[in-house]
Amino acid sequence: MVWTEVNSAATGNLVYNMKNNIGVIIDNDFYNDIRVFTEVKLLSEKFNVFVLCLCPLTILINNEQLIINNVVVEFVDLNLKIKNILFALQNSIPIYDYLWCYKIVKFIKKYNLISIHLHDLYFAKIGWMVKQKTGVKFILDLHENYPAAIQNYTWTKKPVLKYFSKPSKWSRIEKKLLSYPDKIIVTNDFYKEYLLDKHPALNKANVIVYENVPNISELKNYPIDLNIFPKGDKIIILYFGAVCERRGVLDVIKALKKLHHKYSKLHFLLIGPINKHESKVFEPHLREPFVTHIPWIDISFLPSYLSISDICICPLEKNEQHDTCFPNKIYQYALFGKPIIASNCLPQEVFIKDNDCGVVFDSKDINDLSNKIEFLVNNPDICKEYGEKGEMAIKNRFNTEVFKERLFSLFNTNL
Repeated sequence: MVWTEVNSAATGNLVYNMKNNIGVIIDNDFYNDIRVFTEVKLLSEKFNVFVLCLCPLTILINNEQLIINNVVVEFVDLNLKIKNILFALQNSIPIYDYLWCYKIVKFIKKYNLISIHLHDLYFAKIGWMVKQKTGVKFILDLHENYPAAIQNYTWTKKPVLKYFSKPSKWSRIEKKLLSYPDKIIVTNDFYKEYLLDKHPALNKANVIVYENVPNISELKNYPIDLNIFPKGDKIIILYFGAVCERRGVLDVIKALKKLHHKYSKLHFLLIGPINKHESKVFEPHLREPFVTHIPWIDISFLPSYLSISDICICPLEKNEQHDTCFPNKIYQYALFGKPIIASNCLPQEVFIKDNDCGVVFDSKDINDLSNKIEFLVNNPDICKEYGEKGEMAIKNRFNTEVFKERLFSLFNTNL
C-alpha cells in the first residue's frame, strides 16, 4: 500500500498517492459478498481502495466510514426495505439511479478517484451518468447473466411487482447498457462467449474473465472445529449458499427422501438463507429428519463445515442464467478435497469433467440425482480420488494468485 494512517479509524484521515485511488461500489453489504470482498482484498495490494456500500445489518457503527485492512469503507445509510422498493422501481421510476449517481459523484470527489469498479448490469446506466458528470471511467463487473436471472426471481413473477419492475426490459436494453462501461468483467469464458455472440459490437479485448476463484491462504487459515456439528455416523451432504427452488435445493431433498429408507445415515446439511418469497414452500421439507438447516454462517466457519462433510452438492437448475455462471461454492468444495455432485449446467459440468473431481446429473432428474448420490456413498475410494484431484486443480490453476494479475491489469492501464 502507498498510504499510511495518520489518525484513528474513526476519522479516517489518510496520507496517500492519489494517482492510485480506485473506488469499488456495491449496493449490498460487501462483507457478505465473497466475490467483491476477495477482489477488494487483492486490489488493495497495489492500489488505494475506497469502497462505497450499503451499511451492513451485522455492523453497528457511529460513523459513516471505517478503515479495515487499509481499505476505506464508506456506508450509504439506506433502509433495506426502501432500498428494495427503489430497486424494484428502477425500470419505471429511476430514483435508485439518481440516488446512487449522487452518492458516487460525491465519493469520487472526496477521494480523487481515477476509476470506479461497479457491480452488476443494473449499475451500468448509473456508471454512465457518473461518467458524464465527472469524466471518471468505470469497469462493470457482471456477477451473473442478469437479464436471464431476474426472469427467474420469485418476486418478479408477482403481478404488481412484475408490472413495475419490468424484468423483460433488461434483455431489451442489455446491448445499450453494455456499451457504457470502459471494461467489462465476467465470471467465466462461457459467459464471455455468450455475450460476444449475442452482442457482436462488443470489443472482445474489453471483456475480461475473472473467475470466482478462492483465496487459498485466507480460507485455509481459518481454524477448523470438527465438533461444529454433531456428525456421529452420519454421511453428510453439504450445500452452501442461497436457498431457493431455482438452485435445485428441493430436488436434493426429494432425492434423499427416496434414498433414506435404504441409507438411513444420509444427512443433508443445508447452510444459507432461504428466499423469503419461498419460505412457505421450504418449510415442510425442512422438517424431514435427515435435513438440518442453518440460516447463516460467517465465512470463517465454512472450512469447519466442509471438513466434517462427506459429499458437496451444487444442484442448480439448468437454464440460460446458470449455463453462463459459475458458483464460487464449486471452488470452495474442491479446495477442501470434497467429491462434488453438480447438475449439468455447462460451466460446472465442464469443470467437474475436465478435473475429474465429481459426478454430474441431469438437472431436475430426481432418479439420476439419487443414482449419483448412491454411487458416491458406495464408492469411498473414488470419492477420495475425486477430492484429491479437485484440490489439486484449485491449488494449481484456480485461485487468486493465478488470476489476480488479470484484475490488476484493468487498473494499471488508463482504461
